[in-house]
Amino acid sequence: MVTAEKSIAIEAPIKKIFDVIADFKSYEEFLPEIESSEVKKETTKVKTVAFRMNLMQTINYTLDFALIKPNKITWKYVEGDEILKDNSGSWGLTELEPGIVDVNYKINVDFNIWLPSSVVESLLNDHLPKMLNHFKVRVENKN
Repeated sequence: MVTAEKSIAIEAPIKKIFDVIADFKSYEEFLPEIESSEVKKETTKVKTVAFRMNLMQTINYTLDFALIKPNKITWKYVEGDEILKDNSGSWGLTELEPGIVDVNYKINVDFNIWLPSSVVESLLNDHLPKMLNHFKVRVENKN
């Protein structure tokens, strides 16, 4: 299993950031690697979402998200393509000062095929800052 963690400061109210992160069906609008996202089940505290992502190759997977308003979202792996064994992680939102929030993203990923840890770590470490920046732009430009 490989773990990666990155943070970014976003200038917006914590609720607005939380709402953008929890709006899974809009991911394909601003995250280039997400080909589709479909909310399969939804309550006020839990969402089950199926994703189709293209990151070196296309992978389909479903995650259960626990929404802990206003500052945490966690997820766990439900099912997916044979290549993926596990995908879990969290979003943590911490207000640094009014209107500025530290957004922390942590992911644990494991595959059913052997991949050198260095390759997976390199991919994640290259991808995560770009992904977080897409969220920053989305939040800061959304009315």
